[in-house]
Amino acid sequence: MDDAARAIAVTIARPAAEVDAFARDPRNLPARAAGLAGDIERVDGRWIADSPMGPVEVRSVSDEPGVLHHDVTLPTGAAAVTADLARLRDLLDRR
Repeated sequence: MDDAARAIAVTIARPAAEVDAFARDPRNLPARAAGLAGDIERVDGRWIADSPMGPVEVRSVSDEPGVLHHDVTLPTGAAAVTADLARLRDLLDRR
């Protein structure tokens, strides 16, 4: 398996501040991130989302504007990095 980092980018025809605000709100994560389903809620200061694998912890790892990057800790305790910018673009294109 290749462990090299890679950047993924898409163009979204919306003001950057609007995209950033939508994407950074954890309550929008189930609508824009593939693989997360159901609800997300704040539990003891952490964001916990329902997933097909069970509850997962979701944590933003960048405060840099325009960088949408989060870590997901799986029920097994393993951390998975997820990004679904194309889904975000599609959601905002429909607004």
